[in-house]
Amino acid sequence: MKNSIFKKLITILLATVFAAGLFGDALPAKADTAAKPSRAKLTVSAGADGKSVTLSIAKTKNAAGYKIMVKKPGSDKFVKLTTLKQDGMEKRTYTAKKLAAGEYVFKVRAYLKDGSKTVWGKYSKTAALTVGAASYAPNAATDVGYITKAKTTIETEYLIFDIDPGIYVVPQLAAKADGIFRAMEAVTGLRVVDGKYHDYKITVHVSRYEAQDTAAENSGPTGGSDDEIWIAPSDLFVESGYAFAHELGHAFNREFTGGFAGTVMDEGFATYTEMLLAEYLAEHDPNLGAILCSPDLVKYNMMLEDYEVMYDRSVEYWMKHADEAYDFCGNGAYGLGFRLMGYLDESFGDYTSWFETYDGLYTAKISLPEYDPIEGLSDKTVANLAIRALKTTYGDTVLDGFYSWMRTNEYGRFDSDDYYDKCNAFSAVTEYTVYPFYYWAENKTQIPGGELTEYSDLTVYIAPAEFYLREYKGEDTSDLVLNVSAGTTVELYDADGKLIDTVRTEQIPLTGVAYVKLVGKGETVFNITGYHIYDYIYH
Repeated sequence: MKNSIFKKLITILLATVFAAGLFGDALPAKADTAAKPSRAKLTVSAGADGKSVTLSIAKTKNAAGYKIMVKKPGSDKFVKLTTLKQDGMEKRTYTAKKLAAGEYVFKVRAYLKDGSKTVWGKYSKTAALTVGAASYAPNAATDVGYITKAKTTIETEYLIFDIDPGIYVVPQLAAKADGIFRAMEAVTGLRVVDGKYHDYKITVHVSRYEAQDTAAENSGPTGGSDDEIWIAPSDLFVESGYAFAHELGHAFNREFTGGFAGTVMDEGFATYTEMLLAEYLAEHDPNLGAILCSPDLVKYNMMLEDYEVMYDRSVEYWMKHADEAYDFCGNGAYGLGFRLMGYLDESFGDYTSWFETYDGLYTAKISLPEYDPIEGLSDKTVANLAIRALKTTYGDTVLDGFYSWMRTNEYGRFDSDDYYDKCNAFSAVTEYTVYPFYYWAENKTQIPGGELTEYSDLTVYIAPAEFYLREYKGEDTSDLVLNVSAGTTVELYDADGKLIDTVRTEQIPLTGVAYVKLVGKGETVFNITGYHIYDYIYH
């Protein structure tokens, strides 16, 4: 017993001596550890030459330099592209040149030197870009699309189309769909194959059951979930690609969250992603952007009619009572959610970080014994989970600053009228395929948007629209006429690509014409008449 007490006393004494540093460097103090760099944020943009990509890295805390990795077309591995050995604006931009055509995927991480040791930050989200502009024109002037005779499956690089019998399929469907898919990955920073709930390629179901009515063929209440979306026939890039892109946004969301996060969050994410998509394509691929946009639908989903009604109650209230948002939004909570996502993106640097947090909260909730899978979670429960996810991800005060931010962003980029004008801009578009737009009140064939189309040597393919009207809609197309503004120079070409004539008349017969070219720069009306049109103008 005495020996045990003596040993304890000796141990305490030695510990005190060492702690006091009485033995000099016998126990050297631990060296300070260099602060770890923050996670880098990367954006990529295509060069005008079609063979280069410029990478821009946001200023990153505690960074001395950056290591850029790339996954090249056809490869499944990342390799080092370059190392930027200094921070500073001019050192955070790099251009990769003379690239072969194909998709490139990039990621970057910051580093800091601590003596001989390198301290690394986390890799950024991946950013993908396809080099080499794709053409969305028909393969030839005689390629007018086709009508499915049976249940049809079309597999592209990223998607599987499940198309009902008797549905019109546009030329270059795969190129258009995959182009939008790649652009969506670029603007969201998400790679679908990395999604927690990703099992296989997303399936796109195309059916008349998704239409408002069989004559209209454009979407009613379509849907999107993990690995599946549902759209109507004209959403297959006939009227536009708007509904396709919107539902694809939902599928992107569900690949990472697994569950419904409420109307404000889910519809806000899809609508804001479409705005980013349109802005991105306007810069990088205007021809695909023209196929995507449906200005009237965009404006309807973004519209916010009375800001003061919104400001009268908290954001949390509207998230829990999304059905009441019609009091100030054109399409309910879409307009509110769209702006909330913009606020997160501009104020906190991204609008997708809440996915992982929400998924954890949602999964825990539905794992409880009292959860009823048939009834599901109530809207208010889902909203409360979304609010918790936002506060956990971005900080407890995240929603406190939304209205003050909103008051300075009521107009401009987040204003539906401004965005509507952007969707109507065709000045950078070089080729476009015009189609009839069959709606319950009208069935016009025109370039979508405003009354006038701004053009610069724009080629417009007519033959697919004539086939669609004649074979798909049963219209008499023998007397089709193109209507343009006075003074517009129009070149007419046949199915063999031969120039038929160059005209400057306002009404142009289209017999034997496969496509036209609006020569030079200007503004013009552009619509096709001469078949049975039902609308308020031609009745």
